[in-house]
Amino acid sequence: MNNIANYIREILLSQLMVVFSWGAHNFQSLGESEEGEGGLLFNVNGFKHQGQVKIMLNWLDLFDVYLLNEDGCLKKKIEDVYIDSLIEVIDCAIEKVDNYEERVKREYSFH
Repeated sequence: MNNIANYIREILLSQLMVVFSWGAHNFQSLGESEEGEGGLLFNVNGFKHQGQVKIMLNWLDLFDVYLLNEDGCLKKKIEDVYIDSLIEVIDCAIEKVDNYEERVKREYSFH
């Protein structure tokens, strides 16, 4: 992985349990492009979004988050996210539903 992909991965790993709740897997490094200086792409299986998440460090040193469906088409773009809110922004976009606690209990109940 390149330096920017590793940087983003380290940010995500700072809240490992949240990232695990997304079903995050298949992490891939992204190089510099017209979208930004580089980034990270990975698959998720959240309550609200199933598909890919692309995080790019933009030219303003902020993050742009792209939610892509399973065939790679853009569903949503969230621009200019600060580092201290990156995980929360992604969590709200792919996982958090109104009745989140109840949904988790129902989905993962072993009774």
